[in-house]
Amino acid sequence: MNSRKSNSSVAEVGLWRRLKYLFGLTVLYLRRYREGYDFSWLHETLDDYRELLGKYGTKSLENSRVVEIGFGARPLRLTAMNGLGIDATGVDLDRPIIRGTLSECIDAWRKNNVERALK
Repeated sequence: MNSRKSNSSVAEVGLWRRLKYLFGLTVLYLRRYREGYDFSWLHETLDDYRELLGKYGTKSLENSRVVEIGFGARPLRLTAMNGLGIDATGVDLDRPIIRGTLSECIDAWRKNNVERALK
């Protein structure tokens, strides 16, 4: 018997609930491909970062070092910041899928579990 506790957020979720969640994720991804992907949230997020840094910080976003905690669900935000020349680094407990290669997807599937890999 394995006495090691899981760090997974889905460790204690029942099978029916997990299947329902996976179905919802599948519908979300299929809808994205059919309708196209809206990137407006990305610009809004960066504008929010700029506003908060202007209010509480001493540097602009472009002159700051950014650490994204838990970026795996939204790797595009980290990619966009790096593309804009912002010094941004991401940290996540799960193995992210950045390039979308088959080997990267298989590695994420093995290390994360089904739900986290699909995210």
